[in-house]
Amino acid sequence: MILTGRLAEEEQEKARKIGLILAMVMHIGLLFCLSMVMQLTAPFFALLGQEISGRDLILIGEGLEMHIPKGYIYFAMGFSAFVEILNIKLGRKSRPMKLQGSEFEGAE
Repeated sequence: MILTGRLAEEEQEKARKIGLILAMVMHIGLLFCLSMVMQLTAPFFALLGQEISGRDLILIGEGLEMHIPKGYIYFAMGFSAFVEILNIKLGRKSRPMKLQGSEFEGAE
């Protein structure tokens, strides 16, 4: 709805359907990948008498990832929202820029 509102009315319904179909395909793809990861139970190698499978390697890799403190994430989200609000507020009052060059003429 947000992005399709910028299109012509006759194209909005088609864009919504394409967006929903793409979202559905992405969700199905994600579920398929998750099911494939869950099936990686056959051992790849043994280390100190413990068999290590593909699923174990993925879980170990996730556990070693460095985590970012919540304060940094909240600050970044707040700053981003602040900048977006400024863009929205200031964008309504200003006139659109006229770009130079023949390829951009008439693109308003």
